[in-house]
Amino acid sequence: MDKKLVKKEEEIIKDKIIKRSAAGTKVFAETLGMVISLAVMIYLLPKLPFISENYRLWLPVGIYTEIIGYIFKVIKHSVHLNATKRFFEILNLIVSVYGIYYLIKIYPFDFGRVGFSETNGFVRFALIVAVFALLFAVLVNFFRIFLPGNKK
Repeated sequence: MDKKLVKKEEEIIKDKIIKRSAAGTKVFAETLGMVISLAVMIYLLPKLPFISENYRLWLPVGIYTEIIGYIFKVIKHSVHLNATKRFFEILNLIVSVYGIYYLIKIYPFDFGRVGFSETNGFVRFALIVAVFALLFAVLVNFFRIFLPGNKK
């Protein structure tokens, strides 16, 4: 065999090993992030003085969206085709939009309890901006699936 061909094949194998190990690291990071997020949602946030009683209504939605989003992220890191990765990224973004929509709808914050009642309007506005930003990201990922050059 040609030495150049052997070196090229070795580089391809090394690249695949590096990509697989990087995917495992990403899955570990996603798992750690989910555990921390759930711990904060369940144990820390209810103890803050500006969280209202409505938080108990949003908490199940928050937990479900976190777990479902985590599943989509793990699948995204496990697949190798860019179009498939983008599809699972779109699903993850849609789940995030759902969670933030319910956060706006239920609105478990009351900054008036700590003397900052005008902050409620700013937080609502920021959540609405976040929903539109996520919807824009969904649209961008949707179009990137069909662009030439993303068929790896």
